[in-house]
Amino acid sequence: MIEDGNEVEDIIIIGLHLKSQQKYVHNHMAAVATLLGFLSDSALREASGLPEVRKEKDVVILGDLNDSAHKRHGFKYLFDYLEGVDYVHLHPDSGTYPLTRVGGSQIDHIFVSSGLEDIINGDSFKVHYKAGISNSKYRKDYSDHYPVTVNLVFD
Repeated sequence: MIEDGNEVEDIIIIGLHLKSQQKYVHNHMAAVATLLGFLSDSALREASGLPEVRKEKDVVILGDLNDSAHKRHGFKYLFDYLEGVDYVHLHPDSGTYPLTRVGGSQIDHIFVSSGLEDIINGDSFKVHYKAGISNSKYRKDYSDHYPVTVNLVFD
């Protein structure tokens, strides 16, 4: 992208909502593999109006991935796959990964392409709980998931 006569980098942000239930881990992996294949295909990117691969590699993948970082059968499937292709799973600097779903699951996540983790503002990863509201009321009035945020800082 050109801004004030200078070429600046963009970030591609992709929101995902993968099929619910963790038993569909192979569907999740197929969906993410298809997405990553799309992002690496110059013709598909051009047809979609996305910048060329060589000009823009910074990607954020976030949302309800319906998968956790817990190992099943010795693997973290989706996590191992994304980390194997140089994506970084964002999480709190300290402590355990918080519950992101009303009733207690850790299925909402933020992954960034390698190198982008440097623009995270310290320990800014947060799950926003609504204090004083029962789970059933929160689920009825808002969502079955809590908002997950992280602050990105650009120079």
